[in-house]
Amino acid sequence: MTSFIRPKNLNDLARDLGLGTYAPRGNGTDLDSPKTFSLRKAGNDYIFSNLAGFSGDVTLLADRLDGGNSKTYDQWRDYVIKNKDNIIIPSSVLLYQLARCLYNLRDNSQHQNIVQECAQMLREDWDRKIPHTGTKITYGSGIEAVINHLQPDKSSSSISLDIPELTRFDNDWSYFVLAPEQAELQPSTNYEMPKQVSPVLHALFGEGYEQAGEIFQYFASRKNGAFREVRFWVPTESNRNTERAVVLGVSVWFGISAIDGIGNHGSARGVVVSVGR
Repeated sequence: MTSFIRPKNLNDLARDLGLGTYAPRGNGTDLDSPKTFSLRKAGNDYIFSNLAGFSGDVTLLADRLDGGNSKTYDQWRDYVIKNKDNIIIPSSVLLYQLARCLYNLRDNSQHQNIVQECAQMLREDWDRKIPHTGTKITYGSGIEAVINHLQPDKSSSSISLDIPELTRFDNDWSYFVLAPEQAELQPSTNYEMPKQVSPVLHALFGEGYEQAGEIFQYFASRKNGAFREVRFWVPTESNRNTERAVVLGVSVWFGISAIDGIGNHGSARGVVVSVGR
């Protein structure tokens, strides 16, 4: 599948008008930064308010679940469902909204220190641990698939949609580049998403999914001082009829991986979503 770069004239126009990537940040005027985002700390944990799609406060726990032990995807789901506390493993939607909040508050003078602390915690997770999320995908024959998210009340929600094969890496895996490797000091460049990819990323991340490339570049460790390439991975059509866990993390690239083995062992970080304020 061919990747398309936004036409240069549109990029120049955005720069001239101060829109999108070129909009001022940190003063409440960024069009991509809702004024209602807020973040505070309670002990070692981080409390997020007004995340898109979640009505209550969300507490991101500083300690990994079960003392940092490693489990499979199904074992982690069973662990949090049986746990009497209101702790869950964040779905890819919830995890992305946490990251999106941090990203949009990164230059806000009232939040910078706490944002840097929390962002570093997630960065270390994604660089070293690649923890499980509460999201998995069941691939059927052809391009039919079902995305399943663990919800704050420990129930599950499912979304049926088509997930196309992308640019072939080999016979088993395919990918799409959301953002190229690029110098950190230059404005982020994102590739235009093919129309078949947009609904998939929307289902995986929710509101603001269009920012995924630049947001994950911010959270990834740098590669020789540059932003890492961000890739979205799915199986090829010849490697379907399977169930896969969704994880985020760094290898050579920052990977949005919809291809992780459901039986792979990994750690997990917990969150608590309040029912209201």
